[in-house]
Amino acid sequence: MGMNALTQTFLDLISIETSSFMNQKQQKPSYGQVSVLNIINQELQAIVPKTNIKRFNTHGIFAEIPASVKKTTIPTIGLVVQTDSTPALSSCLKPVIFEKYNPKNRVHKNHFSSLLNEEELSFLNRLKNNYIISSDGQGVLGTESKAAISIVLHAIKAIVNDKGKHGKIQLLILTDSYSKKNIQKAPLSFFTPDLNYTVEGGELGNIYYKSRELVEAEITIRGNYQQYGTIEEGLISALELTNEFINALPMKEDALLNDQKKGRFHLDQILGDSNGSQLKLIIEDLDKNRFAARLRLLSHIADQQNKLRPNSISIQLKNRQYSIEEHLKSHWHFVDFTVRAAINKGLNKQQTIGSHHLSNAIKFNALGIPTIGLFTGGVHQRTKREYISVQHMEKAVDFIQELVYKASKQKKASK
Repeated sequence: MGMNALTQTFLDLISIETSSFMNQKQQKPSYGQVSVLNIINQELQAIVPKTNIKRFNTHGIFAEIPASVKKTTIPTIGLVVQTDSTPALSSCLKPVIFEKYNPKNRVHKNHFSSLLNEEELSFLNRLKNNYIISSDGQGVLGTESKAAISIVLHAIKAIVNDKGKHGKIQLLILTDSYSKKNIQKAPLSFFTPDLNYTVEGGELGNIYYKSRELVEAEITIRGNYQQYGTIEEGLISALELTNEFINALPMKEDALLNDQKKGRFHLDQILGDSNGSQLKLIIEDLDKNRFAARLRLLSHIADQQNKLRPNSISIQLKNRQYSIEEHLKSHWHFVDFTVRAAINKGLNKQQTIGSHHLSNAIKFNALGIPTIGLFTGGVHQRTKREYISVQHMEKAVDFIQELVYKASKQKKASK
């Protein structure tokens, strides 16, 4: 298999550094993110009427592909992608390419053996003879962003060129999913899809209509330690209380995060001294009942410590996130429509979860726009071990076309 247009688009985007900013207050996208927006804008102008493209400063692009039929009852499909990669690692500027992956080839084997364990290599071996693009082991590849952009652009091109029956398609390109202001700056008054998909990565066939229940707990711990070297009965350091509190939590779960069906208590931040400390704890679980049990456990541990040392611990819960399944309950026809389309295409339907995969899907559902996350075909997303099969990207392109064509046979749900 030679290099096709989809592959070339992806490789062109990989060559641009688009790491996002970790600082949530950062409002200006990076130079690389703006460069990607410029490329997308140029590509869209070749396939979409210029009057249907709106640039909202440096924060993104809105584009609308007119319906090819006059029926007004066909639902409008929304597609959302983003330009950024993880803030933790630089974007991979020098991908490693295997045009026909062979697990027995020494060069191929040596490259992936340095990145993957035996179980992961066994999974990769299923992709024998696929065109594989891999991280160089130094940075991320961008299968949740750059692959998504490539897939959506080529799906839209194919739909426009096919001249098949389809309803209105609305495309929204965001720069940075880590910026809280980003979606607020998007022209949401224009973006009004009936069925919305965020293309946010994940393995072939993964459809994201579940996410973890999540909350951030800010825990304040107060000691009554007076002065260094002071020895009095009843005095205790806040650091000692902090250690007791952390040890009472099942923190070992954090190391088992590769089992995504399990929730966790994740210690995200700790600050303080012997007089007082502050912890930031992230609590998440796919199961609503287990999540509630985690909150009860947290409260119980604090109550027990406060009985021994009154008013030593206080907890404040912030940034509560509900599973997108809760938001989609009244739009289950949308989930059913998407899953049936995947089954008809021979894709493996999975209820996959993962907070970073769903950063935008969660936000749009919270805004009242029913949204499901779609795969790109990438594996080990946002890590140095990331790789993707071009054949899987092509199936993602084909699946988006299928969703658009099938939607043309549906009717808008009554609101």
